[in-house]
Amino acid sequence: MLTLQAVQRFTKYKSFLDLALTIVGATDPAEPTIGFAGQELLSSQVKAHRTADGALALEIMAHFVELPDPASLRLRIEVGPAAGEFDFATMSAAYTRRIPPFLLVDPPGPRVEDLWRARLNEGSGVLLDIGGRARSGISRKGDYPAWEVRVLDIVEGEDVDLVGDAHDLSMIPTASIDAIQSVAVFEHLQMPWAAILEMNRVLKPGGLVLTVTHQTVGMHDRPWDFYRYSMDAWPGLFSAVAGFEVVATEMTELMRIIPHFWSHRFAAAETDVGYYASRVLARKVGEASVGWRGKPNVTTAYPG
Repeated sequence: MLTLQAVQRFTKYKSFLDLALTIVGATDPAEPTIGFAGQELLSSQVKAHRTADGALALEIMAHFVELPDPASLRLRIEVGPAAGEFDFATMSAAYTRRIPPFLLVDPPGPRVEDLWRARLNEGSGVLLDIGGRARSGISRKGDYPAWEVRVLDIVEGEDVDLVGDAHDLSMIPTASIDAIQSVAVFEHLQMPWAAILEMNRVLKPGGLVLTVTHQTVGMHDRPWDFYRYSMDAWPGLFSAVAGFEVVATEMTELMRIIPHFWSHRFAAAETDVGYYASRVLARKVGEASVGWRGKPNVTTAYPG
């Protein structure tokens, strides 16, 4: 009979499950096979090696047709005549690090950008695209045919309607914008709270904001690279005092965090994860009750 010794990794992304664990009782030299009770797999990969104490270490990547709630998973492992079946409670108890809930399940309900597009498809108006210059050849002006899309960017460009800084939208009249989007911009704002207050000012009551930025990604466009955002940061920024309520948040696209040089401090680094994208959909529910006087102090031009 196989016994679970420890679980070193337990992460999920969409329909993929990534496991690293060690078992004891596997004395047969046969290759291990795995399965999940009641679940259909599209594919699976298993890598195995013996540890110094004789345990069998397995790395399992399973691609499900549809991955259920992890709490209902039952993993079956067979090595020759020996077998063992382990439920989620058993694996959680054997986990060597705490399993953050957001690694185990997708955010409930529709995706943030699906909600955003559904809301925009219900009407029309003026949409301000902050930082929407087609720098990488990507222009979003045609994404919303029923909307008048105005692109604001800190650098001139063919598709840029307004040249300006998101920290100071004084060129835009108060309560004149119906919706705002920014994609890969917030990491480059030195004072994002100031930009959010400006967004509130130019938005009409009930106006929506979609912000897409990064939680884990390499440094880029220095010295204009300031922050990374978890989904838990958004309620503190798009807060009631800033005149907003958060409709939905999410993080997607799992990233591994691996040190360039190994040391004992980073012995379990491969079990740490981040997410490439962090998104928030927020709604203006009132006027901001706070202000901000500071201005960015980066003196160099934005690179590119």
